[in-house]
Amino acid sequence: MQKKIPVIYLTRAACIAAIYFTLTYFLAPLSYGPIQIRFAEALTLLPVIFPEAIAGLAIGCLLANLFGLGMLDVIFGSLTTLVAAVLTYLLRKKPFIAALPPVILNALIIPVVIIFSAEEVVMAAYWGIAGSILLSQAIIIYLLGIPLTQTLKKTLFFNKNAYENNKNNSDSEKFGDKSD
Repeated sequence: MQKKIPVIYLTRAACIAAIYFTLTYFLAPLSYGPIQIRFAEALTLLPVIFPEAIAGLAIGCLLANLFGLGMLDVIFGSLTTLVAAVLTYLLRKKPFIAALPPVILNALIIPVVIIFSAEEVVMAAYWGIAGSILLSQAIIIYLLGIPLTQTLKKTLFFNKNAYENNKNNSDSEKFGDKSD
């Protein structure tokens, strides 16, 4: 028998994808190119809390990259985000270490995508672009992503136990609505 995915997980994944895309697309001048500050990358730590964030990040990145540097960015940029999200999830018990996969993988892979997406291939530019992306990723993920993740862990709204612990209770009881 096929296991059903709870609606809350699908909704959360869709919201993460939408937020990632929106932040990247509407801040496009900062989000694409050799020097990029992609604020949506603060969301890359969400797999520490929610496994469904893996799909949300991958889909959001894929959609955002459709407006980026071309097919190489769509394929390799999106795969980089997917792999980083899976690794972040696997390292979730140590958030500061879990933040490393998106920082390191983006710093190593995205410069290659940028260089090969350019009209002229200049491998000497790799290290400059890699350093720039490493720095921007580290700043966004460690200064925004970790506080975001820690705050979300503490809030009742995002506490997945609020949705899962009382499976015998109706939704109205979970949310304090006594008007049944």
